[in-house]
Amino acid sequence: MEDEGLTRMAKCSRFGSCSYNLCPLDEELESRTGTIKEDGCDWMQNYRTKNRRHIRRPMPDSLLRFIPEKNVKMLSRTNQKRWQTFREKRKSN
Repeated sequence: MEDEGLTRMAKCSRFGSCSYNLCPLDEELESRTGTIKEDGCDWMQNYRTKNRRHIRRPMPDSLLRFIPEKNVKMLSRTNQKRWQTFREKRKSN
């Protein structure tokens, strides 16, 4: 299970340089400590701060499809909507 989660997180282009404790690709996200505001990946954010202007960038589709359903609530609103659309398309195929 741990290897599978690490493989999923390694799909992110930021994986090698990321220092955030909370990752939406992490299957065990609920067991991690920290707050989204301080320790969360930029794709999890719903707000804009002075030092993090790129927060509203959408998560690439190539990663969005690997987000576990239980972690969707942690994504930004934009990415939540896109995940739902992606899921509906996948179900209809």
